[in-house]
Amino acid sequence: MDIFDTNRTGGIDFNEFTGLWRYIEEWQGVFQHFDKDRSGTIDRSELQKALDQFGMKLPQHLLSLLVAKFGTYTIPTRLKCPPLFQLCLTRII
Repeated sequence: MDIFDTNRTGGIDFNEFTGLWRYIEEWQGVFQHFDKDRSGTIDRSELQKALDQFGMKLPQHLLSLLVAKFGTYTIPTRLKCPPLFQLCLTRII
């Protein structure tokens, strides 16, 4: 949230919230773009294509670990939209 607190008050005001909302909508668009089968989830191959397009060429074993960590509870091999946000906002070191 700190990245949206542009005036550094420790919270977000209406204008900052508007920026946050636009950011979320943009990520939803990214998710829908890469959800080629329109399942409402992104599978491993769709995630790999998305990360490749963002310049993140990951080894297959690391990609498998990410899918296992951020996959849905009912379908652990697929990501829903909120976990994709979390994945993309998490530092991968």
